[in-house]
Amino acid sequence: MLNELVGLQGSFWILPLMAVAMFVSLCFIEGVVTKRPIGEKPPRELVTDLSYWLISPVLRQISRVLLAGMLLLAAAALGQDDAPRMVKGFGPLAQLPFAATVVIALIVSDLSSYWEHRLMHRVPFLWRFHAIHHSAKTIRWSTIGRVHPINEIINYVAGVVPCLLIGLPLASILTMIPVMMWWAVLAHSDFKWSFGRLGRVFVSPVFHRWHHTHSQEGGDSNFANVLSLWDRVFGSYYLPKDKAPQVFGLDVDDMPDGYVGQLLYPFNGGRQKDEAVVMSSRPAPERSS
Repeated sequence: MLNELVGLQGSFWILPLMAVAMFVSLCFIEGVVTKRPIGEKPPRELVTDLSYWLISPVLRQISRVLLAGMLLLAAAALGQDDAPRMVKGFGPLAQLPFAATVVIALIVSDLSSYWEHRLMHRVPFLWRFHAIHHSAKTIRWSTIGRVHPINEIINYVAGVVPCLLIGLPLASILTMIPVMMWWAVLAHSDFKWSFGRLGRVFVSPVFHRWHHTHSQEGGDSNFANVLSLWDRVFGSYYLPKDKAPQVFGLDVDDMPDGYVGQLLYPFNGGRQKDEAVVMSSRPAPERSS
């Protein structure tokens, strides 16, 4: 089971190289789309984001190992030698066609991640780690990688464990994860796409940019990762008409610019991490037509 959950062991050490190749490719694509001069010096935020992109793939592998260990301990506590049912799936969901189980995995994982995301904004201890993701003052595709290692592990566990517990096969979950990752990259991009009527169901770049504004502008909203309908159902949907977010980042900005400083930030005495967690002053949500 450990090998099943970890996966890609043979290519473990080339993951950072793959991340760099992807990073450079996306930089090039963004430069072409936005017509940014090729020789332009990259902003400091982009350089910091690259550090996160280098380490995040390795952290995802570590998260899989930790998750496998927890499941094996749970199986031992139940008197089993391993947990094969957790890998192959069990119950009625495991009998469905593979494509159906992938769709169900995405829906379940996205719902679980929605509530985990809201807790990150509400619990001071969790906000200390999640605030790093919100420290970016320019929202672009690379911002998706700006996640503290502790936050990264919590995200992975919150998205995977509920799927395993209801009997979905591990193969379906591992197929779903890249889909959610690439959707998150799209949602953080600087493209002015709202998806029209489909934006009522799916998270668009325009929709998610409001999540990264200051709380008084609407930042305490739009927690969904793929399906914006969760925000509509649970009252956190915010997408005003004929208006675009202007200011991004933390309400109280005491975040270091560099990678190492940001890793240490949750453990220092920064005041914003406890004061900004309760963001109750946002405007009343306006539903778009």
